Amino acid sequence: MKDDNTMSWSFFGIANLAATDRPVREIKPRDYLWATDLDKAPIDVYHALLGTVPTNPPNDRSMRKFHAGDIWEFYAYLVLYFAGILKSSQDRLTHQYPGLLMVSGRQDFIAGGVGDWTKAREAIRLFPMTDPIKEYFTRLVDLFEKEFGTKELNEIVIECKSVGSFMFPRYEATQKPSKGHSKQIFHYLISQQRNEGHVTYISKDDSLMLEFPVWLSDKNVEADYKASIELLTNYYNNKIEPPKEELIVFQEDTGSFSKNWRVEYSNYLTMFYGFETPRDYSDAVKGDVSLFNRSLKRAVMVDMGKTTPTGKPIQLTKNNLDGLEKLKAFFPDYNKYFAIAKDFANKGVLDEDDEIGGDIS
Repeated sequence: MKDDNTMSWSFFGIANLAATDRPVREIKPRDYLWATDLDKAPIDVYHALLGTVPTNPPNDRSMRKFHAGDIWEFYAYLVLYFAGILKSSQDRLTHQYPGLLMVSGRQDFIAGGVGDWTKAREAIRLFPMTDPIKEYFTRLVDLFEKEFGTKELNEIVIECKSVGSFMFPRYEATQKPSKGHSKQIFHYLISQQRNEGHVTYISKDDSLMLEFPVWLSDKNVEADYKASIELLTNYYNNKIEPPKEELIVFQEDTGSFSKNWRVEYSNYLTMFYGFETPRDYSDAVKGDVSLFNRSLKRAVMVDMGKTTPTGKPIQLTKNNLDGLEKLKAFFPDYNKYFAIAKDFANKGVLDEDDEIGGDIS
């Protein structure tokens, strides 16, 4: 018999609310940069520094994505903790070049030293978790002990990034982190003069992992890091609003055109670009993105003398010619992009069976 003093309830209803009901940072002017600002659109950063209220703050879906990232970061925390090599987490670090805006950021982890495997196993025993997860962490400690024993491991900065199935293959193919993530972890290195950091990527869809080192001694990364600060400092100090982002961009690491994520996820999407939602922006540019890629890749195939399955030379269609005309008007650097796409094709990354050919009959 049902007790009238009890009630049905929903765990997921409350959990979903908790994920979206995150505290929102107060919007007010600031005179310093976040480490994550170094990869954002300068116009967005400029208005954030001024304290301009966003027209498109993160929605519930964005909040849940942030929450998912927090969960994966906590997973990485547990891996390092139960391995006995976690030294610290969430340290606030600042760095400032003379005459430039200060940069502040919170690093994910520092890990290394000599592992205390006995202590690690005891921590696993005491921590409440399901048996499969407990077995996983036990195997983890066993492998760490077998691999490193009593050796002292370098203390390194670890930055954990969870990404979707679209971005993960890109990092896997290029075998390097994004420039923005490299600059972010370089900030943590230079702030405390540590030599080595690792950017780690975890695929949210299948738990695949990648790890790339970044070094304090890497002058190219430091040049990118400092150049970003100089650019943003110049806009801020001289009260110059940076230019808006291009709606379509060319990705040199893939040899193709794409929508601009800096536009799609701008907190000022409506103010700067007139789109009410990210979907509105995506729908507006996806046709041209597809047209530009088809036309460019067909032009590459023609230049390389590619043929159809029946042996006929591939030729530019009227649609291709119209697309190339529009593409060249949109991108004056067309010849540069053509050369990059051709290089990808020469490496076999693009072939006649994929989007490079479109309708090749």
